[in-house]
Amino acid sequence: DPRASGSATAAMASARGPGQAVFVYGSLMSPRVLRALLGAAAPTAETGTFRPAWVAGFRRRAIRGRVYPALERVPGPGHAGAGAAAAALPESLEPPRVPGVLLSGLSEDSLDKLDKFEDDDYERHVVPVYLGVPPAAASQEAAPAPHTDAFVYVWRESLRDLLAGEWSWADQFLPVEDTYVANCVRFAAAGYEWTFDIDDPRSRSASEASDESVAPTAAPAR
Repeated sequence: DPRASGSATAAMASARGPGQAVFVYGSLMSPRVLRALLGAAAPTAETGTFRPAWVAGFRRRAIRGRVYPALERVPGPGHAGAGAAAAALPESLEPPRVPGVLLSGLSEDSLDKLDKFEDDDYERHVVPVYLGVPPAAASQEAAPAPHTDAFVYVWRESLRDLLAGEWSWADQFLPVEDTYVANCVRFAAAGYEWTFDIDDPRSRSASEASDESVAPTAAPAR
């Protein structure tokens, strides 16, 4: 896989069991988006393949002009490579924690579709993912939370200048979810290929606007 290093792939092979696992933190936390992209293969809470989780050593950032977020690695002792040791840091040095969802039991086909969805703006890495919700910053746990290794899509460092402040699910995604889901359906119907300007996700050609009911000013599905 061009997005995963040999060592990352080997780590996942020993840790994943049947199927692949991916930690998601933005639009892919929407079950409607997952169904639009993966159909009947989409993970669900009912099957135990859609579970609350979090990662340490990252920050979830807004991207200028887009409704989906980026995950930015935070350098220092709490970076993702520190793994379980990050949970034992003193409060003043605790790494940022990003809540999200762990998708498990994904087939190679589903993972390939997610790779195409994320496109080249992101890199797929392997990180420790902790199950449940992030503990309060002041809590001192006797032992690190249970964790597993999973893939996560990290924003490319070369595109860091596009990042803004913190991203909000309620303010930046929910108001456009209906249109976003419609664009996910459109993306899947196009053979999982982007057919509009990925650098300006609000742009759509006049022919596309006249052929489809989605408003031309709406952000595309990413």
